[in-house]
Amino acid sequence: MILKLCAIAVACLLIGEAEAAPRATKFIPFALIADFDKKSIKEDQKSFTSIVKYGELKHNGERYTLSLKSENLHYFTRYAYNGRGAELSELLYFNDKLYTIGDKTGIVFEVKHGGDLIPWVILSNGPGNQKDGFKAEWATVKDDKLYVGSTGMTFLDKRTGNISKNALWVKEINKEGEVISINWENQYKKVKDAMGISSGFVWHEAVNWSPRKNIWVFMPRKCSKQQFSAQIEENTGCNQIITANENFSDVKAINIDRAAVDPASGFSSFKFIPNTRNNDIFAIKTIERNGQTATYGTVIDINGKTLLPDKRILDDNMKELHFSGSQSIK
Repeated sequence: MILKLCAIAVACLLIGEAEAAPRATKFIPFALIADFDKKSIKEDQKSFTSIVKYGELKHNGERYTLSLKSENLHYFTRYAYNGRGAELSELLYFNDKLYTIGDKTGIVFEVKHGGDLIPWVILSNGPGNQKDGFKAEWATVKDDKLYVGSTGMTFLDKRTGNISKNALWVKEINKEGEVISINWENQYKKVKDAMGISSGFVWHEAVNWSPRKNIWVFMPRKCSKQQFSAQIEENTGCNQIITANENFSDVKAINIDRAAVDPASGFSSFKFIPNTRNNDIFAIKTIERNGQTATYGTVIDINGKTLLPDKRILDDNMKELHFSGSQSIK
């Protein structure tokens, strides 16, 4: 089960003050959404489920702490592709509505109160002319448009024997639901170049646009200077931040100052912590190895300084983060 850190409604959060604390303590509620993979299939074989878990990030002016609540909220859908559904990537506010995206179906769902997932837009793979759904892994809002991306990887299509570049495309969606497919091959290459990776691979699941700094921020799930293989992929994480200006003419890779607790862990989602000028980042790191999964939470600043070391929060795999508050997802 993969739980993704869905801290996407950054604009709407609840901040409180602890009266007994020596200095004001900020309480930042968040929600995590699950990607159960094949475990999302219900017993009736006709519907699919995901869950949302709730937690709270606290900052007392000096350090961050993190806790989860026991409360869960279940979401259901009957939409699937090849028997797979409710494998959700991202959770974010756009146009005053909360959305999540199925990474098997390519469907952008509106998340409604009470656990309903209502289809809004279907993203077809690659340049938008494929019969299968787009494998959505990350999403962010920029200039009043929703951008949805995939892993940024190429792979050998066993059916055709050709190299597939479908995951190099990014979908731009306006408020009316109109979709434009944009080839991001050059942007992904510049990120790899900044990391000093030529023949290896970089796997993306966590990308955001910073409106405060006018930069793209990447925190890869996996990166290696070795060529891709299933064994290397399963045991590889990534511990870097990459920033790029709007046209990708200035791309920088930053090593995070503290080593990961588990080198196989990588970033599945992150969000800028509100009221930090996009300097502090709350991130979720996940592991899927030998059939075992785990989720960690961490706080890092934009320069790679660790503010809250990796904390194991779940044995399940949560994949998206969302800062919740007045715009609740309950």
